[in-house]
Amino acid sequence: MTWQTIQLLLGPEQNVPFLQNALKQYDITDPVDGTLFPKVLPTEAFPDKPDQVMLDWYDRVSERLMSDAGVLSQRTMSSEDALMSDFD
Repeated sequence: MTWQTIQLLLGPEQNVPFLQNALKQYDITDPVDGTLFPKVLPTEAFPDKPDQVMLDWYDRVSERLMSDAGVLSQRTMSSEDALMSDFD
């Protein structure tokens, strides 16, 4: 899964126009067969609302990252406290 696929599934209302504009402005080649993608790709070719499975995945990953960052922050704070106690 690519970054842009994730973005498209999480927020099609923002990313569909982005992709449509990119296709209009640039020659984008299909990596599989080397042909150019069409310049106009109808909105109906994209999802019209965020994908629930992708939203659930994103929430789980975000929560895990926030939790991991909190643990790391607590460890850093504990190390800094220990260093500062040496100066007391």
